[in-house]
Amino acid sequence: MKMSLTVCLSPPRRALPLPEQLCDNFSAVAPFSLPEPAVRAKMDSFPGCYPPDDASAVLDRIPVEVLVEVFKHLDLTTAFSLTLASKRFAAIFAAHRASIILPIVKREFSPFDSLLQVIKMSPEDLRVPWGTWLNKRIYRKNIVLCEGGRLPKDCFASTSGICCKETTFENSDTARILGVCKVVRGWERIFPQHRFNASPLSTRSLLPHENERLRGALYAWMRYAYYFHGDLPRPNLYVPSGGDMRVNQLRVMSNSQLRELRDLWLTVEDIVELKLCPSIDNVRIGAVSSSPRSLPATH
Repeated sequence: MKMSLTVCLSPPRRALPLPEQLCDNFSAVAPFSLPEPAVRAKMDSFPGCYPPDDASAVLDRIPVEVLVEVFKHLDLTTAFSLTLASKRFAAIFAAHRASIILPIVKREFSPFDSLLQVIKMSPEDLRVPWGTWLNKRIYRKNIVLCEGGRLPKDCFASTSGICCKETTFENSDTARILGVCKVVRGWERIFPQHRFNASPLSTRSLLPHENERLRGALYAWMRYAYYFHGDLPRPNLYVPSGGDMRVNQLRVMSNSQLRELRDLWLTVEDIVELKLCPSIDNVRIGAVSSSPRSLPATH
């Protein structure tokens, strides 16, 4: 169900009186002006039609439930812009922040399950078998947001049948999910120009399904970086191999997910080589120019 803010805020068409309906015989009194109380009383008999000085009361009469539904059907930028329209809109948004943002994020930043896993990462996942990659079951007010995952029976003999953890989505998680969405939106903006850097004439915006694949790769990268490239203790100090949890984490990914992750990583390498560290010569030149000048030799 889609709902327009204009439709919601406008009075019903049938409730608007025609000029000739303001009195029983409009043509007979057209040369004359009706007394103001009579006009106001006649207009008050039509619900949805208000005098000019009462126009601000239209927004105040809209139920909160209707405004919440209006918020849910907007995009994220428009929803935040609408909160600036009035204090009442801002108060309603603040009171129903999570209920409004989750449907919008689910629609604009899919895959939603992967995004939720990024939000609910925790250091305790390292102490749970396959906790770094097995999707958690996530609830909010007895509503299942993510079903969670289970390792396939033929994955590993010693780990078959391992179930996922369970956790809840709190209102405090809303700020974190907005922060992740901001980072992802930035990647969606800059990724095409670097992805097609080898053939500038072919540069274009990503299609919707390509943006979804990019977001899936970003969520996978965020999870891997949090568990193994952040402040948490490393599984070991050597190159991952054999039964290392970092290798096993990649093994449970599908071929398409691995291709998406590889495509993202190759693009990141190009960004580093072309923007951050163009060449060894430039690095040496920068190091020389930044070093203090040597003092003249004294005899």
